Order: sequence, then structure tokens, then C-alpha cells
Amino acid sequence: MQQALSELQAVGRALDHIDVGTCVFDDAGRLPVWNEAFLQLFPGHAEGLAAGETFAGILQRFHGERIADADLLALEQYVRDGMAGRDDGGPFSFSLEGRQIEVASIDVGGAGRVSVWRCPPQAEEPADGMLANYRLLAEFSSDVIVLVGDGRIEQVSPSVERLLGRAPASLVGTPCRDLLAPEHATMLDAALQLEMRQAFQARARHADGGTRWVEITLAHSPHLPGSVVLTLRDIGARKDAELQLQQASRELEALAHTDALTGAANRRSFDIGRTPNGGARSATPGRWRCCCSTRTTSSD
Repeated sequence: MQQALSELQAVGRALDHIDVGTCVFDDAGRLPVWNEAFLQLFPGHAEGLAAGETFAGILQRFHGERIADADLLALEQYVRDGMAGRDDGGPFSFSLEGRQIEVASIDVGGAGRVSVWRCPPQAEEPADGMLANYRLLAEFSSDVIVLVGDGRIEQVSPSVERLLGRAPASLVGTPCRDLLAPEHATMLDAALQLEMRQAFQARARHADGGTRWVEITLAHSPHLPGSVVLTLRDIGARKDAELQLQQASRELEALAHTDALTGAANRRSFDIGRTPNGGARSATPGRWRCCCSTRTTSSD
């Protein structure tokens, strides 16, 4: 028996590497062998588990931590059910703290009853489910969300009508580059080719013939191979504010170089070698030249 238990211990160490728990109960129902993966599946046993403990004792501790002290009848029933499940030997599964755990047991001659435990890998969400999630997100997003495959629009959110005045159905199947003004469409081509993650700004075409400033980001989903999700965010208000700030800066600069009373160039304008109407200082000290006149004035 000792030889068989030694071999099962070696198997248990191997199963640790693939997160499969194992434990062995001898013919008397006592526990001589378990592995680390078993303790990871049931961390409540990590401190109290000891060689020689009975299966019934382990069940009592396990369920006792989850059942009120007054409900002893329920505890006894859980222990009886657990013993019956072990004796049945067939594989079964149960839910524990949000995890699904599968277990199967077999009798090994000369060792006892061997049980293996594992959390089955969660199945990846199918592409249909991802598309459903995309549509739900797109429907309630204020940004324009576009699903692109092979350079063409597969899905587009209803918000495109508000931003660009275009019906979503009219865009499905069209090249995604056609969303942008021709001078910016090549930027989108390059971003798709390079799988660029950094957001960039571009002009999107509006149904009225004009354009709207948008910020574009790209994202790739492993659940939708070959597809790219574009997000177009309206930044028109931000661009208007930037233009107003630039205009105010130019006006402030002009005031700094002009005399408030006469409107003529002030001393600061001459100091930096320029005049309000674009003139430049002459290379000769005391002279200046205007770009709109050939007349030269001497300071003598």
C-alpha cells in the first residue's frame, strides 16, 4: 500500500501543474494523500487538514463553516449526501462561491479511493454574443461606434445620424475611409494598417456637404478576429474653442505692437524689426522699409 501511495503522491505533484486537485482515502475512509491544487480549490482546508482525517470529518468542517450552528439537521444531511456521492463514484459537479467544480472518483487497488477535482475552463463568449453586446453598447453610446471588417463598415451605431446626418443602414457595406474627408481618409488607412492605438483627429463628412471634427480611436477584440472597432467622438466644440483662442492670441499680439491712439506701429514693433503692415527694418541704422512702398525715409 505504501508503494501505491508514493506513486499517487507523485501523480498529485504532476497534477499541481495543471491546477487539478487530488486526494486519496484509504479503505478505512482516512486521508493519507492530497496535493496543493486540492488546497487551492478548498482553501478552508489549508489549516485544518491533517493526515488520517476521515472523509466524514472533512465534510462536517466544510459544511459547518457555511451553515448556522443551529441548523445541525441540515449539516447532517449534507454530510450524508456527500458520503453517498462519494460511494456512488460517478462524476458530478457543484457550485462553490461562484465557481463550478467537477469531481470524479475511482478505486485504486492497494491504495483506496482516489478523487480528482478541477474548475472547468470557462467557455469563451461566442462571436454572436459579442455582437449582441456591441449592439447594446452602440445603441446607448453618444459616440459613434463602427464595427469594421476588411475595411468596410459592418455595423454602426444610431448616433451617426446625430453627428453626421447619415442613416446607419446607408453606411453598412461602404468603405470606412469614406466616413472621412478625402484629405484625412489616408490617415485612417494608415491607422488600420499599423493597428495604431493612439487617438487622432480628423474631419468626418456630413450629409450636408460639410465636415465635422472628430477624434478617432481604434480597438481590436480577440473575440471578433479580423474586425476593428472605431470610435468617433465629436470634438467640434473643442476645436471651436481652440480657434477662438488662436484668434484672440493674434489680436492680442497686434495690440501689443500698435499705438492705441494713432494705430501706428509702436516702439515695440520697431524693436523686434517689424511693423503692423508687414514692413521690415532696414539694414541701415535709423532707416526702415515698408513692403508696400519704395520710399525711404532718413532720420537725418
